[in-house]
Amino acid sequence: MAVRYRTATGNWSNAAQWDGGTLPTAADDCYCNGFTITLDQDVTALSIRNDSLASPVIAAGGTVSIATLPVGGRTITANLVCNSTTSLLQLTATANTLNIIGNGTRGNTGNGGNVLLLSNC
Repeated sequence: MAVRYRTATGNWSNAAQWDGGTLPTAADDCYCNGFTITLDQDVTALSIRNDSLASPVIAAGGTVSIATLPVGGRTITANLVCNSTTSLLQLTATANTLNIIGNGTRGNTGNGGNVLLLSNC
């Protein structure tokens, strides 16, 4: 299991915006690191998270945004962990299907973010 984190806002598929310059794999814990990630492909990871980490230094916050779902849908295979005041997965698509295979966990953040936030769906 490796820790992977974003270095900029942009598409999930942009390997240059992940630490190390490669896309995460099924064995990776993926941190938003305060950035917005646009989900533009199917994703398989150990977890997708928006909490912080001390080493390496990873900032809390950030989100995975889905505004368009292709015909045939999109699949996320990962545990989703929201431990920030920002909602982790934000879906605004109005057509097609999002499949989530994994568990969703919301940490103790008071009136903080949601694991999944649906808007205009």
